Amino acid sequence: MPIVQVHRIVQHGRSAGTVAALAAFLGISFSSHPPDDILAALIVILPSFQVAFFALIFAVAYDETPHLLGTRFAFSLWAAASFVVMWALVEATQASIRVYVEFGLPPVYGMQV
Repeated sequence: MPIVQVHRIVQHGRSAGTVAALAAFLGISFSSHPPDDILAALIVILPSFQVAFFALIFAVAYDETPHLLGTRFAFSLWAAASFVVMWALVEATQASIRVYVEFGLPPVYGMQV
């Protein structure tokens, strides 16, 4: 990675905030509630990577211009927004699996409610 690109990422903060949100979310998720098996881990990993991927695309595109309120605010804003969307998508995924099983349909994997 060229030094100019690294400088731009650090200087504008949006991309770094998104990556920091992904790392913090996965760390908090797996330390607070360790998954029982690989499928339970994938229910957390895949939605969070999906959010991080799309947020990172927009963050890199917007890193071309400096944020009006500064680097630290851009970092905090993108990290907080990415973290909240990751949390909401993982919770929605887990809830939809629970409802799917609760309505009497066959379990997606070995989980019984």
